[in-house]
Amino acid sequence: MRSRYSAFVVIDAGYLLATWHPRTRPTVLELDDQPQWRHLEVLGSGVSADGLSGWVEFAAHYQTPAGAGCLRERSRFLREQGRWLYLDGSHPPAAPATPSRVGRNAPCPCGSGRKFKQCCGH
Repeated sequence: MRSRYSAFVVIDAGYLLATWHPRTRPTVLELDDQPQWRHLEVLGSGVSADGLSGWVEFAAHYQTPAGAGCLRERSRFLREQGRWLYLDGSHPPAAPATPSRVGRNAPCPCGSGRKFKQCCGH
């Protein structure tokens, strides 16, 4: 999961496609420089008893010209030939982007429980 997040940060569509399960992988993946990814929080993970499937729940914090935001997803992975491949993910309803005028000492609107300056505002 962390390597796929890093691929989004550096805009490496080739790596993302290579780590995507063929059953659900798109033919083409177009990325651009928005949003600017700030940091990743892994909220939980698990692996099946047979070790062939797993999940990761995460919050990826980002910044856009409209403000800060957070993408939350529970991703599913399958293990094939020793490699974990992204299968799909489910998303809770997205929170709207936070206006840039959120105070640095205010609670972060992404719901992390931390101050904005220590979370999405850094």
